[in-house]
Amino acid sequence: MPVYRCAACGLVGEGTKAPAGSRIPCAKCAASCVLFATPFYVEKLTERYLAARRELETLKVALTNPAEEASPDKTSAVATSPQLDELHNSNQLATEEQHRPLTDWFKARQIKVSHDLHAVDTTGFFDEAAREIGDHQHALSALMDQICFAYRKEINWLEVDLGRYDPLVRQEVVGFCRELYSHTLFAKYKYNNQAKILSLGIQPAKAVRAFFTGGWLEWYALTTLLTMCMQRGREFSCARGSIVSLQNAETRELDVAVLVSGRTLLVIECKTGEFRGEIEKYVQLRKRLGIDSTQFIICSPDLEEQAATGLSAMYGLTFVNLASLRTHLAVFM
Repeated sequence: MPVYRCAACGLVGEGTKAPAGSRIPCAKCAASCVLFATPFYVEKLTERYLAARRELETLKVALTNPAEEASPDKTSAVATSPQLDELHNSNQLATEEQHRPLTDWFKARQIKVSHDLHAVDTTGFFDEAAREIGDHQHALSALMDQICFAYRKEINWLEVDLGRYDPLVRQEVVGFCRELYSHTLFAKYKYNNQAKILSLGIQPAKAVRAFFTGGWLEWYALTTLLTMCMQRGREFSCARGSIVSLQNAETRELDVAVLVSGRTLLVIECKTGEFRGEIEKYVQLRKRLGIDSTQFIICSPDLEEQAATGLSAMYGLTFVNLASLRTHLAVFM
């Protein structure tokens, strides 16, 4: 019988007739919880226990022999991974060495993979801008829709009437646009405070276009997961936009792929537009990768919670929105 652990109150409970990968309300606090197959859940608990025991043994050695230096092959995951304050504005992730554990995971399963190292280089401003968009989605979603529309229609100048916005929301939108203009993500910026009209010059650069039309969600999902790994001392290997080669010369792109603690592969496909016609493709890809349904995640900001639960139960994948992404990822930490 599937089990769950409530992220809100900590209750561990059993599902009823619902399959693994679906969501049910917590029996204690009614918060939405993901059901996991019992063997999978026990495996993760065992991994966490063994990792904690290894860390404890390392601490015991350090206290017993404080002068002894750790050898390179015994360095802890916390010491070898980038520090939390180094996640942004850093090229530490954009190396062959950082990608190697991920490459080896695919190689062990006879799957060819190629990585774009630059895709996880955070020395630019894309990751920080993505964090702003994701954390303030309630205020910025309408503006983002207008920006995407402008790119689709090749419009280079956008005027946004903020007169009907709540004053606090209007302040967030103006501050966001001013900051992105300072980082060149907008070609021009002007705000008429009296008329409450925001004018934006659309940046034609290819990288910026890709960011606004979907790339921001990849950055948001990646940095959310990596931040959680760093906060909990989990070792990781990550990539964006990796290309895997399957049978019959077919290739698939993985929006975000992160190997946690050297064993658990998490794949996050990020969808800011229509994705329903691609579901079967992802079902087959998950099977080829040989990972649990909870490890293959479809993240769509506009997906309602009820719809996400239903789709997860129907297709053997995990569907989330921005609000439930972090809750789901916490299970693997």
